[in-house]
Amino acid sequence: MAALDAGDTLWAVHAGQSATVEELATAAAGLSAARRWVVNGESEADRGLLLLHQAMTQTPGAERQRLLAEAEAATMAGLGVAPGQPSAWARLAWLRDRRGNAVSAAAALRLSWLAGSVAPELMTSRLELGVRLASVMDLETMSLLHRQIRLTWVIAPDFVAKLAAQPEAGALVQAALADLSKDDVADYLLRHGHVPAP
Repeated sequence: MAALDAGDTLWAVHAGQSATVEELATAAAGLSAARRWVVNGESEADRGLLLLHQAMTQTPGAERQRLLAEAEAATMAGLGVAPGQPSAWARLAWLRDRRGNAVSAAAALRLSWLAGSVAPELMTSRLELGVRLASVMDLETMSLLHRQIRLTWVIAPDFVAKLAAQPEAGALVQAALADLSKDDVADYLLRHGHVPAP
């Protein structure tokens, strides 16, 4: 019952709608109370999401930092129980990057890609973060980043074109798209009907 009370606020947040600070805090507290009876990895990751949104309503300072740390801890706890959550791994990567821990952020981003390589709602934000973290990636994670660029090119070619225009991303995008397969191009044609001029 405690978790059910958080449902409306969670739906609003997942839908990109605004929620008040009080609604976010109440929903997070409800999910926290539910933990005393049932440990649910997805609910704990959702609590991390609510805490993150709550943190971003605060002015920079101690309270925001406290909420961000709590959001990271809740997200990690949720992933410890239910690790197959690409959005939670992406959120953990963002939180770690914000703390200045680029290597740990890249590791979490890698797991987000492995948990769900095609997640349309995450593709562009993960690519933006991936470009920022590319300098600390190992070869395997860099190959996953290249694959994400190719997958996103099929789903959101305009975004990839804008990304390629950025000085720090141009060579990266070019190298990734050089490895497009016939299946990638066929999928693009199926979705968009034409291949863009180089």
